Amino acid sequence: MRVQQFFRSALDAGLVFVLASAAPTSGSAQQTITVKTLGKRTWSEIVTNDRQGGGIHEQPSIAPPPGQGPGPRVVGAPERIGYIRPQPELAPLATKSHTLLPDATMAPLSPTLDFEALPDDNTVIPPDTHGAVGPSHAMTMLNSQVRIQTKTGTVISTVNLSSFWSPISGSKYDPKILYDALAGRWIAVCNANPNSATSKVCFAISTTNDPTGTWTFYELDADATNGTWADYPGFGVNSLWIAITQNMFTVSGSPSFVGAKMWVIDKATALAGGPLTATIFPTGFDLSGGVDGFTLQPCQAFDGDTLYIVDNSGWYAGGVFLIRISRITGTASAPSWSVIPGSPFSGTGLFFVTNNFNYSQIDADQLGTATDIETNDPRMLSAVYRNGRIWCAHSAGLPVGPAAPNRTAVFWYQLDPTSSSPIVQSGVLDGGVGVHHYFPSISANSNNDAVIGFTRSDASKYAQAVFAGRLSTHPPASMMPVDVIKLGESSYRKFFGGSSNRWGDYSAVVVDPADDYTFWTIQEYADSSIGPGINDGRWGTWWAKIDPGSVLPIQLAYFAGTVINGGHVHLRWGTISEINNYGFEVQKSRTQSEPYQTIPNSFVPGHGTTLEPQHYEFVDVTATPGTWLYRLKQIDLDGTVHFTDPIQVDVLTNVAEHGAPTVTEFSLAQNYPNPFNPFTRIPFAVAAPAFVSLMVFDVLGHEVATLVNEVKQPGMYEATFNASHLASGVYYYRLRAGDFVATRKLLLTR
Repeated sequence: MRVQQFFRSALDAGLVFVLASAAPTSGSAQQTITVKTLGKRTWSEIVTNDRQGGGIHEQPSIAPPPGQGPGPRVVGAPERIGYIRPQPELAPLATKSHTLLPDATMAPLSPTLDFEALPDDNTVIPPDTHGAVGPSHAMTMLNSQVRIQTKTGTVISTVNLSSFWSPISGSKYDPKILYDALAGRWIAVCNANPNSATSKVCFAISTTNDPTGTWTFYELDADATNGTWADYPGFGVNSLWIAITQNMFTVSGSPSFVGAKMWVIDKATALAGGPLTATIFPTGFDLSGGVDGFTLQPCQAFDGDTLYIVDNSGWYAGGVFLIRISRITGTASAPSWSVIPGSPFSGTGLFFVTNNFNYSQIDADQLGTATDIETNDPRMLSAVYRNGRIWCAHSAGLPVGPAAPNRTAVFWYQLDPTSSSPIVQSGVLDGGVGVHHYFPSISANSNNDAVIGFTRSDASKYAQAVFAGRLSTHPPASMMPVDVIKLGESSYRKFFGGSSNRWGDYSAVVVDPADDYTFWTIQEYADSSIGPGINDGRWGTWWAKIDPGSVLPIQLAYFAGTVINGGHVHLRWGTISEINNYGFEVQKSRTQSEPYQTIPNSFVPGHGTTLEPQHYEFVDVTATPGTWLYRLKQIDLDGTVHFTDPIQVDVLTNVAEHGAPTVTEFSLAQNYPNPFNPFTRIPFAVAAPAFVSLMVFDVLGHEVATLVNEVKQPGMYEATFNASHLASGVYYYRLRAGDFVATRKLLLTR
């Protein structure tokens, strides 16, 4: 298999940015086209094609485009520029200082489940980390491969990226995927043939909410004149449209950025699975009020008939940078684009940020090597719209001002696009001097809770996958402390012949459509290196499930079910601590996609507020033969409710059954007590005979204890960890059992 090089450094690729009096256009006005389908393929057909060799990675003609945009520009500047040049400022404004967040007094969110998404197959850099979650599946789509898993991490199948997109010829790059909860469909985009007159935009949509079913594929010509090619898609959807934006570069000579282009698909035609109706907004379409953008990010919208777009292309006034908000309105078959009104700079859609930043962005330090990781630039990376608000995020340099930046931070916003002062709240995830946060993604749930996922590294840490969250009840602009999804395991060095240690170029945070509440995020981390060489570094990607209700009010130690005499189900659960716990109701369902129903007379009183472990039980006498999912509905004294993750119990017959609790899935529970000194217990479950290892690591990823290292039969287990020889602090424990891998955090206090 040939090694494929993906990088976008302007130095490596020899890219330049042209100066122009206005954004060039393709020479044609907005037009509506019909795009024929390239056919349908089932997932099993895609897998078969991959196994027959149809998934061999294809070699692009040259390196894809740069990882940095045209650079900061002055509002109202008459020219497209690649650097800041002195210009009269439109509205002098004092530079605003950023707020150092998160609030260390808050308890962090923690993943309730995590597992490997896709490992490095050593074919591409960067992986362009992206994925989505549907009712029953998690789907990962990288520059290298595509994988479908269950939502507990079981791998269904994996194919090469080129195999998934095999109805479309050419070299593929920059894939993205989302699950559209409004329509119950999976939607994917990808580009083909970089720096080529045959540049293409690839589009695919599933027939149902099951990604292992049938997909329909389409091909869009990036430029009918063959003068430009498409890079770095923005991708969003609402009830009427699917919007795809691209940065367009010249084909001849050194690739030069020309302008943004957009395709708006009539969503109804995509759902029908026949020819698409698509409206093309030509290159440079967004020139308005003297400004135009780079990397336009359409929102994934959960409500409303307007599809909003945000971008951050280096405009500034009075020493403060700005963001732009625009929108798609009109009818499904006749969309129209415009900037939102109310900007201090008439006709531009530009607004001041509340937490200012340095547009220069430096590479990130990492443990064990002087080689830094590329963090790219402050372009807007992620955007969603729900409950009348836009949530978006990007990274940028700090400190603010003329001094060179000494770290990279994550900036996030909640925006009201109908207000003349649209920034509802804004925050900064800043680790301080020398700490780097990069390639963030953001989403918000139906309750207006939010989660941001990103990569973190510094001179004392390998690149690790992390996240931070906030609840809607928290003070404005606050964010909980950063928590780790996956520790970095080694230094990352991977060049493939270039001079760029590439990472990114994006990541994903999504909301589970099964409850419109739970978050999932897929992030990149530095996996174990295979050696000291310049190309021996390895990246990895990891999924984490995050329940906003896991912070309060209880710490659940275990939840298990046993089939007893008469086919009844004996449910047992325990808590480590409780805060204002009124009690529990037991709910059950046949499948994950069906609604849960409360079992009559299942209420079990709680213990209010207590730091003592408590134990509970309930017997379901209504269970009939078959598979059942059980979960707990926990109720606070003020009426607030929270739900546990479900467990599965198989009731085979109504004949008496005895023995150990039914275990159908591998799992790793939270240790208890936690915090602890010096002993704690770690429960875990084994669903099938497997070699099991349970290890404890410090924050740098060094192994400090091995608790289990042997073959285990199916059943529930509990390991005891004695930390009397260790210093106080945060540690992590990891369970490996066959293909199942899970990691959790514990806290030792002296």
